[in-house]
Amino acid sequence: MKKKTSIGEVILQVKRSILSALSQSKSKLLLENCQIKLITEIVRERGGGMGIKVPIIESEITTQGRINSTDVQVITLDLEPVKERGLYKIPEFKSELTEAIVSIEEGLKGTSEGELKFRLNKVIIELKFIVNREGKIGFVFGGKNSSNITNVVKLTLSEQK
Repeated sequence: MKKKTSIGEVILQVKRSILSALSQSKSKLLLENCQIKLITEIVRERGGGMGIKVPIIESEITTQGRINSTDVQVITLDLEPVKERGLYKIPEFKSELTEAIVSIEEGLKGTSEGELKFRLNKVIIELKFIVNREGKIGFVFGGKNSSNITNVVKLTLSEQK
């Protein structure tokens, strides 16, 4: 049985993953914007049966039927971090999403190194993720998951000025 995970729980995991990744990062990138696209599936099942007794042959004929319908709902959140005064410690949060963001940021170091240097204006990271049976954020690799529903987190980062 698949565990039901609330939208609020998924959003909290995404936010924790992003904040943890940015706090671990050695780059000077700031989060400008975060867009989260969540895709939910609503499955309805209706069914019933009918039986007919045939007294001559002393038997009963029954028939069963089920109708399934699936609706897909898309929820898009456009979030901008609130600039708060003072410093606060961001707790480390381990997730595949955190690891992906950190590794991408580490890879961006090459833009300002070497012979041909570039100034990094803006980085847009778009990652597709799933919510697994345990309610945790993960990624689909090589068809390991049966669900074809993926969610998207899109981060816009810019260099500190």
